[in-house]
Amino acid sequence: AKEDIAFGLAEAGVDEVSIGGQSFHRSLLKELGRRHDPEDVIHSIENAREAGFKLINLDLMFAIPNQDPNRALRSWVSDVETAAWMEPHQVTIYPTLMTPQCIAWSSISKGLVSQPVNMLTDFIRVAKNILERSGYSMVRIESWSRGGDYSTVNLEMVGPLLALGPGAMGFTSSYEWANVHSVSEYVRCLGNNKLPVAVSRSVSDIERAARIVADQLFCRGMIREECLVTKTGVSFSELPRGLKFCLKIMEFMGMIEDKGNVLKLTDKGLIQAHKMIWAFVLKVPCKIAEQLMDTPWPHEVIVP
Repeated sequence: AKEDIAFGLAEAGVDEVSIGGQSFHRSLLKELGRRHDPEDVIHSIENAREAGFKLINLDLMFAIPNQDPNRALRSWVSDVETAAWMEPHQVTIYPTLMTPQCIAWSSISKGLVSQPVNMLTDFIRVAKNILERSGYSMVRIESWSRGGDYSTVNLEMVGPLLALGPGAMGFTSSYEWANVHSVSEYVRCLGNNKLPVAVSRSVSDIERAARIVADQLFCRGMIREECLVTKTGVSFSELPRGLKFCLKIMEFMGMIEDKGNVLKLTDKGLIQAHKMIWAFVLKVPCKIAEQLMDTPWPHEVIVP
């Protein structure tokens, strides 16, 4: 953000900010179709720090298309080291997810451009080693912090999250919805004093409990039964049968440690959790968004 914007947000009461830097390499930003430069990322962090935000998160992307494996890993090491050197409060990493709306989708679907997706484990372990060596501690499986925890993505799963703007998804903990994606339709609704909600559904207590388990275990790395009971009144034994079966299989495969009232990911489970999360993102929220972009006001949306 420019200096005046950063200070304006701070003066308005905003105290946390997330900067979508993605990379400090000009060629990779171009590959992603981003309009900012590496210098813009650096200036944004500096401006946010000078404005006095209590928490500054920096996003970095790995598995960016059109790189050979060796170059991809070298670029990633450089990006993470630069991020640590800039010292934001938190660094969050995530893979480049390719959907039909992406600029490079046509080239990837035709096999003209590839992604180094088979290097997922290397990308994650490199980031973990560099950041923890630089004084950061893991607060979520994709985030490392020196104090505080900036996260809104998980609130789409467990709530509460208020959805503002076209295409935004909100969740009250018992009711979730998605706003219409069309900007013109969104503005028209507001002008007519109508809610711009395209689709919505109720979420049962049992489903919410399952979502909390998924968020705490697969995103934070562990969950205590006491936490689940406090939030939902549901114990581990009362979870949906399918989820309990999945957890048992993961325990058998050495991905989860069951300590009675605590479930915790092992190092092997940490890598698998990354794969599960990003597979879920591609198959559920991305597919929902794709349907809503095709039809602003659908009669129904099919959740994969």
